[in-house]
Amino acid sequence: MVSTRNKKAQESKKEKPLPKSAKAEKASADKKKSKAKQVKKEIKVEKKKEKVAAKANQKRQTPPQLEKESKKAKAKPKAAPQILGYTPDQYDRYKQLIIEYKGKTNDELKSILRKNDQKVSGTKDELAERIADGVVLGAIPKCPSCGGGRPKFDFKKGTYYCAGYRDDVDFVNCHKKYSLSDLPRNSWLL
Repeated sequence: MVSTRNKKAQESKKEKPLPKSAKAEKASADKKKSKAKQVKKEIKVEKKKEKVAAKANQKRQTPPQLEKESKKAKAKPKAAPQILGYTPDQYDRYKQLIIEYKGKTNDELKSILRKNDQKVSGTKDELAERIADGVVLGAIPKCPSCGGGRPKFDFKKGTYYCAGYRDDVDFVNCHKKYSLSDLPRNSWLL
């Protein structure tokens, strides 16, 4: 059973019917609130559009190259790699030959290296670089100091370095450095 107190409390919680004039006032207040919310949303949307337009105008005014240059100017300038082993013409030819030889198969590249008694191991890029270097400057001879190692050419420094070679069981260390004039190259066979 529901007590009479609870019934009265429930009835008092229920909204009493409003007169027509009060209903009209409430409806107009609700409309005003919804219009205010809508105006606030429109203002936010307009501000976002203005920000996007400002960014777009800024990008239009600044060409991409200038943006990159400004970023590069902020970063530490990198020194251009010095190419001591090649003349500018030889270096251009070297780069062209690398592109040309990358189009060949690994077996073709290795057969060219074998004809010239050069190192045959490595990736396709390394093989192409080795052949291009040989065509431009000639074949690198075996190390005169240890007799078995194949010196590596460092074109940035313009020097050769022989680490040594693997004998049947042991590795023979050499660690000899040569300048360009100390190690004359042999002619390249195609």
